[in-house]
Amino acid sequence: MAGAVKRKQKRYSYADYLSWDDDKRYEIIDGEVFDMTSPSFTHQKISLELATQLAIFFDGKPCEVICAPFDVILSDEAIRNEEIATVRR
Repeated sequence: MAGAVKRKQKRYSYADYLSWDDDKRYEIIDGEVFDMTSPSFTHQKISLELATQLAIFFDGKPCEVICAPFDVILSDEAIRNEEIATVRR
């Protein structure tokens, strides 16, 4: 589904986000869709170094470092996917 098609709707939810089957990256902030560009080379180098340092620090501790795009749902309470208006990636 192309980004232009999605923008016809006034407000989007996490349920909409889950239904999009293309390979593009999006975020929804307060119901508005934003196309996400790929990270730069410098961003990736910094991200890798930070993840490495964190992984060393957390070795043997009950925390994990995850180095991948991860959907983060921002909500004050647990609600239905149709009601979630902010998803960061």
